[in-house]
Amino acid sequence: MIDSVSKKFNIECENIEFPGGKRVSVFHLTNGAMDVGILSYGATILSIRVPDRFGVKRNVVAGFKNPLQYLDSHPYLGCTVGELMYQTHRGLREEFDVSCRELDFLVDFVRASPDVIGARMVGGGFGGCTINLVKEDAVENLSEKISKEYEENLKLPLTTYVATIENGASIIERSSKSISENFRINKF
Repeated sequence: MIDSVSKKFNIECENIEFPGGKRVSVFHLTNGAMDVGILSYGATILSIRVPDRFGVKRNVVAGFKNPLQYLDSHPYLGCTVGELMYQTHRGLREEFDVSCRELDFLVDFVRASPDVIGARMVGGGFGGCTINLVKEDAVENLSEKISKEYEENLKLPLTTYVATIENGASIIERSSKSISENFRINKF
């Protein structure tokens, strides 16, 4: 079994020298269907190339083109979260053909707004929706503007939802009870 896998899987290593003499490796892994590039500097994923809708391998990682750029103290690895959102939407739309005109309208509409940090489709299937990172004081005005433009241009109503970022998962109360004692199970 290992022999058949090793014939299909290939790893190549390229050594590069960073300014100041630091040597790092770029590993190229391929299995025929997918190619991955990994930089040994911080275990940085440089690229993941997978087939698009036409079978052409496309890089789905948004980052620097040149590994040396990772040294320039950019904590976002070449892009901000907002720009990553726009890039992934473009890739989903153009390279994987999983968007639709309604979602593209919403992302394109907010892209020029200084009040929007980033936007992209989420969900998908039956239209899906977009998620937009919007400055807090601009949410209401943007919701009104985009709803009006959406209805005028696409002849469809738009429903917007406002969500806020919370602290995430945390333990709110420790209990010595078992799971079945903490939750009532309804049987139908």
